[in-house]
Amino acid sequence: MKGSASKFKPFVSNRISEIQGNTDPMSWRHCSGKQNPADLLTRGLSSKELINSEKWWHGPAWLKDSENIWPKLEGFESMDSETVELKSSLIVNLTITHERIIDPDKYSSLLKLLRITAYIFRFVNTDGKTS
Repeated sequence: MKGSASKFKPFVSNRISEIQGNTDPMSWRHCSGKQNPADLLTRGLSSKELINSEKWWHGPAWLKDSENIWPKLEGFESMDSETVELKSSLIVNLTITHERIIDPDKYSSLLKLLRITAYIFRFVNTDGKTS
């Protein structure tokens, strides 16, 4: 969250920009997955267990304590690039060459050129299958 939002896909980038614009990063804290109430559902908790979960309704127990004794995570300055969607780049280099399929200079008459052209169109339209 403290890094640059521009290196992520648009949805993630927009959320990060909004959070960074509306909050002070110095006031952010980290809540590990085991203590994070949002992770309860990913751990297979039933709806009945969730309704009765103290952590779901009130958060981890340490939130009730003074902020100065909240758990600290040293070196949590950068985002974990493995857990977020990074923007991917794709560069395509396309070269188009215009080669004549039929060289008109190769045929002695217009009629011969038209006949060969008709055969080619017939072949292309039937996918090369003979009847």
